[in-house]
Amino acid sequence: MRVARINLANVATSAYAALLVLCLATQCVYAESWTQKSVEKEITLGGAVSQLRMDIVATPRNEATDVEDGDVVPYIFYLSAQEHKSHSLLRASMAPPGKKAQPVEVRTGGLMPGDRTTAFYEAMIPREYALGTDELQIFITSAMLHTSTPLPATAPQGKPQHLVWKGDAALRTPYHTGNALINVRVPYPTIVAFAPQSIATRTGKTITYGPYIDVAPSAKMPIAEAMVHYEYLQPVVSYVDFARHVEVSHWGNNLATEDTIALKNDGAKLEDTFNRARHMYNNFVEGGSDAVNQIRSIPIVLPANADDVYYVDAMGNVSTSSMPPKVAGHKKPRRMEIFPRYPVLGGWNYTFSVGWNLNLEGNGIARRVTGAPHRVRIGVPFLMAPSNVAIDHASLRIVLPEGAQHVEVHTPFSMDLVHIGPFPTYLDTVPRRAVLLERAKCTSKMNGIVFVDYTLYPSAHWRKPLAVGTAAFAIFIVSVLSRRVL
Repeated sequence: MRVARINLANVATSAYAALLVLCLATQCVYAESWTQKSVEKEITLGGAVSQLRMDIVATPRNEATDVEDGDVVPYIFYLSAQEHKSHSLLRASMAPPGKKAQPVEVRTGGLMPGDRTTAFYEAMIPREYALGTDELQIFITSAMLHTSTPLPATAPQGKPQHLVWKGDAALRTPYHTGNALINVRVPYPTIVAFAPQSIATRTGKTITYGPYIDVAPSAKMPIAEAMVHYEYLQPVVSYVDFARHVEVSHWGNNLATEDTIALKNDGAKLEDTFNRARHMYNNFVEGGSDAVNQIRSIPIVLPANADDVYYVDAMGNVSTSSMPPKVAGHKKPRRMEIFPRYPVLGGWNYTFSVGWNLNLEGNGIARRVTGAPHRVRIGVPFLMAPSNVAIDHASLRIVLPEGAQHVEVHTPFSMDLVHIGPFPTYLDTVPRRAVLLERAKCTSKMNGIVFVDYTLYPSAHWRKPLAVGTAAFAIFIVSVLSRRVL
């Protein structure tokens, strides 16, 4: 009997080729489903966070979209591999003729098998709007992290820093496009250089690539690389890790929150050793030139009714920080400024913690679920951060009261990790339940409320007092009996 030998390398190659053919065939079908009248792509550069926006006027072709199944018609759009890697939260919306814009679902396809420099996404357009519409406005928005890097990588103390951005100088699209252009905006008027200058024009703080007329699908043309080298007169702030720890206590009617933040200045690193005398001279004689690329204060937003606020670092209380006093009846959040013990220069780190207490029921954080006896719902913001801060990793841990059961979590956006497990604490008769959420690549726009539902029976409130009382009474009885015996 002969045994057939299978070459796994050939099988893998054949599978990859089949996937590539299927992907290209799918793209060809989709390329016939839409035509684009105009596409305007705008990139607003910053420090650690940049903004992406695409305004598209598209026309669906009814004879092509008739083959689609279901209640939606996919509209495909492309991003570069760099944009795919760095984007934080991609959102899409559409505006039918004569109606307001409404959000639509976005599905990630990943990098294309035949072109590892391009990632494709699908915006799921409802069929009722895709069919029979002459023009449909589609908006794509996203925040992108760490798209600009310092150039030069080091800078003398007190000197301004410059960042460089590299991206696409032309449009990536699977559809035929009538008119397209790309605008790159910088925060300050000083632009050191931009390229390629043959297809770019500058107007103030904006570099425009295009317009491009009668654009073919990008699969049939190479994409030129754009470069903008610009001045940035602020520190490049990143939260390497943002860890929020929340403990819920119905017995004390309290919500205790503590944020532990590992901060880093991702700007140009200090060229030489730090000079304290030069630092003082630059701040008081040279008009604060040292403050251009150093982190001197960190804004923290607290609830209006936050009590018992503390802020500490590895050495203890940060007494140089300031916070406005609590005002009765004032509902706007309070802004606290934390001043680190030392100026955080490029490449330097600083880790600190901020904590506060909040009335649980008085501020509407915990509510009873209507129609469900003993069912409680609490709402906690996933994070709070300034708009110009890139958060590489964020986590939220919500420790529920002892005895909480049947826990359900509702998140405002997708998470990398959702875990519900035990969290033992001091004097617990049974381990408390804790919800752990984690997500990478976050910005200030991801401050949505996380809702947690759980069941808490009245007996759970008395479990710990009864256990402690019983233990104390048992110790008393044992001590009495031991005295009589001895």
